[in-house]
Amino acid sequence: MIRKVTLAAALAALLVSCASTAPSSRAPLTDIAGVRLDMPRDTVRTTLAETAKFEREERKRQEIWTLRNDPRYASLIIGYSPEWNVRYVTAVARPDGEAVRAADVLDLAVAEDRAAGATHTYTWATGTPKYYIIGIGGPERLEYLSLKKDPS
Repeated sequence: MIRKVTLAAALAALLVSCASTAPSSRAPLTDIAGVRLDMPRDTVRTTLAETAKFEREERKRQEIWTLRNDPRYASLIIGYSPEWNVRYVTAVARPDGEAVRAADVLDLAVAEDRAAGATHTYTWATGTPKYYIIGIGGPERLEYLSLKKDPS
């Protein structure tokens, strides 16, 4: 039996199928606390000198910084490439601080959403060259927010 499809039903199906691949209307986040991907380590240290305290360097080219006076984030974890350029930056939410909502920093219409109980991991691939904006937590309060270079 041949089924008739109305124009409205066909358009609705097309919109649904394109929703996950449509370009975002939101301008993507390009830095966290002034730290951008590919920023040289010396520039990171200069940028954070007034607003953060360097805590320690860890193995595999990673630094931990404590932010001063940021109402949202308590600290930053910064990973570097072998050339000492920022490979990723992750902000850790201040437990008693101002909440960062997922919808305020991610385009949830195109971001991948994986849930484990009440905790969601949102991943939005964006930009040229491609990079990832990753939020972990609930829709109303992210516990972690990261910018990460595409490994390819």
